[in-house]
Amino acid sequence: MSKAIGIDFGLKRTGIAITDDLCIIASPLTVVDSIKLMQFLSELIIKENVSTLVLGFPTRLDGSDSHITQNVRILKSELEKNFPTVSV
Repeated sequence: MSKAIGIDFGLKRTGIAITDDLCIIASPLTVVDSIKLMQFLSELIIKENVSTLVLGFPTRLDGSDSHITQNVRILKSELEKNFPTVSV
C-alpha cells in the first residue's frame, strides 16, 4: 500500500511527516534544509512507495496570503513538475 507525505515548508527548513501503510495516522519524520528538499523527497518517494504529497498552505487568520504563501505556490508547481506520478 502507498503512503502520503506531509510537507510544512519553510524558507530555511522544512518539516516532513509520513503516514502509516494504511494512510490513517501521520507521524513526524524529520526536518530537512529546504535547499535539499527535492533530493530528499525523490529518495523518500521511491523508498516509501509514496503516492500523495500534502503541502501545508499558510495564510493569515483572515485568509489573506502570508509572507511565505507565494513560495509555497512555487513549491507546489515544482513538486508537480518533478514528481508527475505523485498527487500533490
